Amino acid sequence: PQGALLTVVDRFRLVWLARPDGGLPAPLAAPQPVSFAAVSPDGELVATGPQRGTAVYVWRARDGRPVKELPSGGTTGVTFTPDGRRLLLLEPEGALRSYAVDGWHLVAERRDPEAGFTRGYRVAFHPDGRHLLAGNNDETARLIDSETWQVVRQYTWAIGRLTATAVSPDGMLAAAGGAKGRVVVWDLDL
Repeated sequence: PQGALLTVVDRFRLVWLARPDGGLPAPLAAPQPVSFAAVSPDGELVATGPQRGTAVYVWRARDGRPVKELPSGGTTGVTFTPDGRRLLLLEPEGALRSYAVDGWHLVAERRDPEAGFTRGYRVAFHPDGRHLLAGNNDETARLIDSETWQVVRQYTWAIGRLTATAVSPDGMLAAAGGAKGRVVVWDLDL
């Protein structure tokens, strides 16, 4: 978040780059192909989600040492909450699990087979830290309360397979990008 760490995923390993004060590019020794990565808000941790693997790995960013291995049900998207207190895992068939970073215990789990994450595996947090925007296979995005897991609003994007989601820093706008090069933007209040 402060621009001091960049993660690059090439589906076989994850490369992390330290700030340019002497840090050299170094691959993390992921024991399985990686498709997703997330950096914690404080820049201390990197989580890697597998491509058809069995575990999510959490690493110390400063030296690439493993911190935690969490079970995965296949290809898994990963993201930290804005306050860095939780790590979310997005799995096939709409499974979303939340782990507390302090102690790595399971905090919450939600399953929504109708929605699925099998194409997106992406969520974006609202700046309030409580709500997240999750893309679904049915060409909709849902604004979800991350404490109750209730859907607050639903948006239609009709741009094909989702490749990314984002919420503006002021929390007024949301955007989703599709694999065919189209982007849709919503006013979240409307």
